[in-house]
Amino acid sequence: MTRLPNTIILTMPFSGRIEAIPWVEGTEIKKGQVLARVVPIDVDQMLAEARAIVARIEAAIRTQRDNRVEETAIAQAQAYVESMKSTVAAAAARVDASEARYNYAQKHAARIAGLVRTGGASEDDLDRSELLKMESSLSYQQDRLIHAALVSLQAATNLLPTLIEKYLERKTLVEEELRQQLAEAKARLETVEENARRAVMTSPYDGVVLHRFVSQEQFLPAGTQLLELGRWEDLEIEADILTQDAVRVKTGMPVDVFLGE
Repeated sequence: MTRLPNTIILTMPFSGRIEAIPWVEGTEIKKGQVLARVVPIDVDQMLAEARAIVARIEAAIRTQRDNRVEETAIAQAQAYVESMKSTVAAAAARVDASEARYNYAQKHAARIAGLVRTGGASEDDLDRSELLKMESSLSYQQDRLIHAALVSLQAATNLLPTLIEKYLERKTLVEEELRQQLAEAKARLETVEENARRAVMTSPYDGVVLHRFVSQEQFLPAGTQLLELGRWEDLEIEADILTQDAVRVKTGMPVDVFLGE
């Protein structure tokens, strides 16, 4: 009985489409000879997809790091806040002035009314004083409304720098998440690159094909057996020897082997 105790089984390194394997049983093979490989276009596509994911995430991280727009917006918002302070202060001063004019117009109208009763002023003077009082009252109310509106706008304006800063903080959190995704994508790329290297299966030594499990191109799961390889120098023979002959057998003796029918 002949046997090769130490053989090598070539298997699918990962799930994919294997090219047709032409090596039949008994084919002599050389060390480094390509015996099987995954379809190259499939391997190239896997590499391209994995590299594209890494490149996309790296580009997203660069975008997240660019804070020039936000920094400009903060500077503009802070300047706007200061401008609003001056505007509200000016509006408040205008309200004070309008109130003073209105108070004066009221007192003036009261004095004219008293003079009309004593004959010291005419009805026309009284009409003009009343008109002045109405105009100053209207101006005073308008200035108060404008000041109130500006105060409300100032409150909203004061929030702008804080909102932008919060947005920058969120960008930082997003960048951290992207960094985690990048680490995962790079790990996946390393796996794909390793698979691409393993996609070409070569003979580890000079030997012979003992068995071909797959011949045609087809999709196979990882671990599927493809070829069994062996070496003639590892061939062992088991034989029955008569007892009287066994005592004369010594290590290193030449042996003739005949293939019988």
